[in-house]
Amino acid sequence: MKRRALMFELAKFIPAEERVELLRKLFIINGESVKSTAEAIGAARAQVYRYLGMGRRHNYPSINVTVRILEALFDKEAEWTKERLKKILKTFEELLNQLS
Repeated sequence: MKRRALMFELAKFIPAEERVELLRKLFIINGESVKSTAEAIGAARAQVYRYLGMGRRHNYPSINVTVRILEALFDKEAEWTKERLKKILKTFEELLNQLS
């Protein structure tokens, strides 16, 4: 499976709030520059402001935008990104175990 397809499959399982946290990390990596962050994920600056809750409206990144966030994070901070995804998985497993 190609890298983008793998990222797409991963993105499907990332909760909305975690998507925002991933974007926030990318924002920090980019020197807290909305412009650089928007360019890194191919989104408008206004959309990044909304994702980060910096405007009047608040939106969550879609699966496609999350894929682009993951790609940018893996290019810049691969180990951190892997650890964050493992943390999400651990939370999911803990919740699943509570159902058993």
